[in-house]
Parts: sequence; C-alpha cells; structure tokens
Amino acid sequence: MRLWASLINNILIMKTYIILLFCFTLFVACSSNRNETSSSPNRQIRLDLTDDVQLSDSLEFSFIPLETNEQCLIGVVTQVEIRDGKIYILDIKQKALFVFDMEGKFLAQIGTRGAGPGEYISPMSFDLDLSASTIVVNDIEKKELLYFDLDDYRFKYTKALPDHYSSFSILSNHSISFFSSSGVLKEERKDDYYVLTCDSLLNLEHTYFPADFKSGYSFSVGGCNLYRVGNRDFVYHGQIPVIYEITGDEIKTHYELTLGTFDFPPVTYLQENSRNNTDFLPTLLHSGYISAYMVCETEELLCVMFSRDVSQTYYGIYHKNSRKGYLYTANGFGKNGGIRIPLDLKGTTGQYIIGTLRPSFIGKHYTPNADLQPILDKLSPEDNPVLCLFKWKE
Repeated sequence: MRLWASLINNILIMKTYIILLFCFTLFVACSSNRNETSSSPNRQIRLDLTDDVQLSDSLEFSFIPLETNEQCLIGVVTQVEIRDGKIYILDIKQKALFVFDMEGKFLAQIGTRGAGPGEYISPMSFDLDLSASTIVVNDIEKKELLYFDLDDYRFKYTKALPDHYSSFSILSNHSISFFSSSGVLKEERKDDYYVLTCDSLLNLEHTYFPADFKSGYSFSVGGCNLYRVGNRDFVYHGQIPVIYEITGDEIKTHYELTLGTFDFPPVTYLQENSRNNTDFLPTLLHSGYISAYMVCETEELLCVMFSRDVSQTYYGIYHKNSRKGYLYTANGFGKNGGIRIPLDLKGTTGQYIIGTLRPSFIGKHYTPNADLQPILDKLSPEDNPVLCLFKWKE
C-alpha cells in the first residue's frame, strides 16, 4: 500500500509540474504575441518638437522648376507622382491632370474637364498601372474611374463606381482599394468601414478599417489616404493616429503616431461633433486638437505634415534606420530643414519625398539656400511651383 501511495503521489507531482510548464509556455507565447501587436516599441513613432536641430547635413535636395504657360497654369497641387521619367500633377483647383518631363517642361494635359465621355468634373485622385500602361483618374463627382493610355494619354474607357470615394490605389496584386471618410458602400448600405477592396472588375473582395466615426465632411492637408511603399500597401485616416498595412484579407498596425505634446481628437469627440452628419470641421479647427495629418513614406523615411487649429502647420521627419525623429514648426523647418523655406509635402518617388514650393510665397518670407536661389532668380511670383525632392544622405 505504501508503494502504491508513493507512486500515486509522484504522478500527482509530475502532473503539477506539467501544468505549471504548460502555463509558463502559454505565458511566454502570449507575451511574444503581444510584442507583435501595436504596443510594440518598433511600431510606435514619437516626434518631439526640435525646432533648433539642423538637418541640412542629413538631407539631400534637388529642385525641378515647372514650366509656366497658358496650357498649364497650376492652382492647387494635391498629388504628385513620378514614374519612368514623367511627372504627373493633379491640380484640384484647375481640375486638371498635367504631365511634365524631369526638366519641368510641360508635355500634356490628360483628359479635359466636362460631363461627356472621357471627361471629368472633379478629379480627386489618380494612380498609374505600369503593367497595363494605363493611368486611372477618380472623378468623385461623376463616381467614375477614367482610364487613359499612358503612352499617348488618349481616353480608353470608364468604369462606374457605386459611391463617392476620396482616394483609391491599385494594389500590388492588381486589386483596387477605395477610401471614404463617410464609410464605404457594401450591399447597398453604408457599412462601418473606411476601406473596401475590389477586383479589377470592381467586384467586392474585402472591407477594412472599422469606421469609429463617419462624416460627409472631411478636412485634409494633402496627399492620399492610400499609398504604397515598394510592394506594400498602406492606409490611414487624417484624424486617427494609426497607419495600417493592407495584407491580403486583413489590415495590421504599421505605425502609431505621437506628435509632440499635441493631441489627436478623441473618437468620442469626433462622434459627438459629427452626429447626424453635422459639419464638425469648424469646431475641430478651433479645438486645439490636431486637425488633420498626411504621410509620405519611403523605405528610409517617414514624413508627416499636420495642422493644428486654423493656421499652425508642423512637419515631422522620422529616419527608420537610426530610429530618430524630428518635429518642426513651419518656421523651424524652413530655417533648419536644409532649404531654409517650408514646403508642402505631396508624395514620394523611390527614396525621395516630393514637396512643392511657391515662388510667390518664398521671396516675401524666406531666404532660400544657395542651390535654390539661382532657380528662383529666373522665376516670377506668378510662375508655377518648384518641385523639391529630398532624401536622407547615404
């Protein structure tokens, strides 16, 4: 009997050890999984105000003055793409899509304004499908995608959209993603998502990014909510401090942003002030919260431009390799960013961030650096913008 009692006791002890080992293994596994979520330090970017930090030795700049003539008088640039030696510029004021070469010489306007076939009323965004030699324009007014030949810019065909979308992107797998701050259309009703993805025939595939608040009113400081870095696709909302990566049938946190001591509007605040599709923008613009932000990202840099209240603009630069970040006021970035003047961020090409500089603004407020001054000396205040391309020095 003693032998059996001892044996049973040993078995119980072994079971206890096994249970403890299982619990410990489960704890370690869960801890490991938590490190891969949005709480991971590698996914959190904090930019503190550093107006006195010089970046002139860290950034490399190049400039492209855009030709000015009666065919291409640029009003307000909202998107810039550079592909295969061509510069594509969307002007939301003139409601036109212009093409320039890499010297800044005007080449063509893609499409024309109008309500007829192949014409657009309000082009909101565009994308290039190099594999199909096509440039696609999103007309938010007509709810259409217009397809143009990338070689001769002739109109090819139109695809009707079920709703108004502010931006879209042709994904690396040739699907198309659409973004709307008022929610996306699914099964003939507004669903609580900001993003939907369709196949090339516009058949619904997935919905992403649950919409914590929805509004027909939106405020943007430029750029597109959907963008691509290499073969990876990303999305963000201008009032929500998280950038997501679109991966197959889901999205995952790419970065969480903390911008100095400035706060993003709480979701409850946005929900309350946009209830019943109320125009929440006047309240937001005077609230002290960050009004909106935009992102330009390359493999090496993440740049952020955001506004706070009515007239305060800030610029953030994060260098991924060194994990160092810098945050400037408009004046601070102008003085210490390397070109001595502020610029509007518009997009990326390769490792370069793309911005625009207005000749009419520069001469009145700032003294440009030595490389930019000879270019500006040849321009008048009424001339088209100068493109500024910059990257981190190798």
